[in-house]
Amino acid sequence: MEKTFYALRLSARVIDLLLLGLIIQGLERLIDDLSVNIFMAYVLYNIVVALLNGKSFGKFLLSLTIQTHQTGLKGLFSRFVRELLLLLLLPFIFLNFLTISPLPLHDRISGTKVIRDEI
Repeated sequence: MEKTFYALRLSARVIDLLLLGLIIQGLERLIDDLSVNIFMAYVLYNIVVALLNGKSFGKFLLSLTIQTHQTGLKGLFSRFVRELLLLLLLPFIFLNFLTISPLPLHDRISGTKVIRDEI
């Protein structure tokens, strides 16, 4: 049975959100008339994470990696779908705790999983 690291995954997401908030706040202070939509910035951040092989700053700090069964463009597509599904299914995140499967819903649908890096 696959092991899911819910606490580490949540911690990585919180680190990412804090970093994104700091970046947005810094940009808004540097550029007077700039007003950044936090949701759109988060969507853009998730696209960049998918392009960077699924390794966000929070996942990097906590030694986590998004693993797909595919490589190349198919793997990129799986990571992108995973991030999109996470955003769409966020209101239903509690359902992950009601299912028997160790993988969260967005990982099961997109064919991805989060693993701990070997140290």
